[in-house]
Amino acid sequence: MRQPQGQGPSGARIAAFWAVLFLLFLVLLEVIGFAGVFLADDLFDHRAGVLARVNELELKSKQKVDPVLGWEPEAPSAFVEANCIGDEISYQIAADGARSYPGYQPTAATIVIGGDSYAFGSEVGDPQTFPAVLARLSGQTVANLGVGGYGPVQALLRLERHIDQYPQATTVVLGIMYENVHRMVNGYRPVLYDKTEVLTFTPYMSDGQVQPHPGIEALSTEARLRNEIIVAFDTDFWAKPQHDFPYSMSLARAFTSHYFVLRKVQKSLRKLGRPEYALSFGSPVIQENLFGLIDRFARLADARGLRGIVLFTPRNRLDTQSVSRLLAAQGSRLPTTLLALDVADADIDWTRYNLENKAEDNICHPSEYGYAEIARYLAAALP
Repeated sequence: MRQPQGQGPSGARIAAFWAVLFLLFLVLLEVIGFAGVFLADDLFDHRAGVLARVNELELKSKQKVDPVLGWEPEAPSAFVEANCIGDEISYQIAADGARSYPGYQPTAATIVIGGDSYAFGSEVGDPQTFPAVLARLSGQTVANLGVGGYGPVQALLRLERHIDQYPQATTVVLGIMYENVHRMVNGYRPVLYDKTEVLTFTPYMSDGQVQPHPGIEALSTEARLRNEIIVAFDTDFWAKPQHDFPYSMSLARAFTSHYFVLRKVQKSLRKLGRPEYALSFGSPVIQENLFGLIDRFARLADARGLRGIVLFTPRNRLDTQSVSRLLAAQGSRLPTTLLALDVADADIDWTRYNLENKAEDNICHPSEYGYAEIARYLAAALP
């Protein structure tokens, strides 16, 4: 029977049309999801590259692994490295594991400082680190327990391990460079920094508590090491999705990961003039773990009858605001026995604060001027 003139398509045809359109939409999503790895390959899990670097040589070096801290500097020791502008820098590590400087006497130390490379004084000579300058300004002996590459959890645990070596200590300082709240929640460095050595497991913060290093036994065989790496890539705060089917879902998970929001989006906002770590210090998860870490540091200081100072240090001129905003909004969560200081409050010429390699567009560690200004600011807060 002929369809009456003017009558539209049947319901079945309409349904088929929308089904085909929906199918094409799903295919388009899959194509976009699949192409995402080519547009930005760091959005997705890179465990395959890390696992490919596992070999017997890595396992033979496991004796260098510290089962609590991940690693500690060899003491005593000395080495020379070029800084980012090509100057040869000499580093001296004293027998107590602290970075040395002229006149340093461990048994006389009244100030003990822990932290990362900003506390250690990377890229300047022994007398120019901020603990060494602080010693000259204050007339006190300062023990510098900073270690390059450390996160805040490692810095705190190293203070807990060594603080009793300094019976004259009256003040203990935990240095936290702004960017290192990222390391604070990272238990396996290659998840966050993919070119890092395979064995760099570290203690980290989760749910406001310190989570331990997995220990030497977990790294004892290639099979166990590979398993630990897989677990880390699955569970770390900075975990990213694997690039697999359905690719659209992989891409959606990538866009909602901590890595994307707190690393990639944050860097983009920095280019628009936002403070570099504003999203990180505004994250409730980061805040919970940061204040949990600080609470544990306060207990260390209180148990030893020491004056405890948390020293926040800007990485560079791209962010001198995030910590002050955090303390203004959440400062009531700090233990009342601690003093929280933010070097961003100092009167500093931020254009001189860091060494800079202009040729490579690279902002490096603080310059001698920058380290001296950190020391001046801290010295002014001491009694």
